[in-house]
Amino acid sequence: MDKKLNNDLQELARGLDAAARSAGVAAEMTGLVRGIEPDEPIRSSAEDRLNRVGFATELARAVARFERPESLVIGIYGAWGTGKTSLLNLIEEKLQEESTDPPVVFRFDPWGFSDQDQLTGRFFSELAAFARLHLSLPSLADVSETIEEYGELLSPVAHMIIPRVL
Repeated sequence: MDKKLNNDLQELARGLDAAARSAGVAAEMTGLVRGIEPDEPIRSSAEDRLNRVGFATELARAVARFERPESLVIGIYGAWGTGKTSLLNLIEEKLQEESTDPPVVFRFDPWGFSDQDQLTGRFFSELAAFARLHLSLPSLADVSETIEEYGELLSPVAHMIIPRVL
C-alpha cells in the first residue's frame, strides 16, 4: 500500500475514533484503534490473516494432479467482498509452488463492460495478446491469430456482415 493511502486511512481511523469517543463509545469497541485498511485482495500467503492458504494449497494440489487431456474449469463463487480474488491469488501462488510443470494462468477481468458483445470481443482480444506474448509457450503464439479471428467472428460487426455465424 502506498504511503499516502496508508496515512489517509490512519487519519480516517483517528477521526472515527474521536467520533466514537464523543458519542460515548469506547474506541476499543469500534475496532478502529488498529487502523483501517483498503478493501484490496491479498497477493500472497504471507498476507493471509484468514487462514485461507490451507484450502488454496489443497485445491492447487488437486489441480496439479489432474493429468487428463480435457480442460479443467473450477468456479469460485461468493458474494462481493468475500475474498474470491484473494483466494485466486493464493491458488495461483500455490500452483507455482506445487506443480512440477506449473500451468499458464490467463487472468481476465469481466467487469466494466457495457454489454455481452463488448465483453466477448475484449476477452478474445486479450487472450490473443496473452498468447502472442507468453514466451514460455511458443506454440501459444501460433494460435493467437486464430483466437483473434474467432473473437472477430463473434463481434457484432460479424453478425451484421454474416448474420448466420452463430
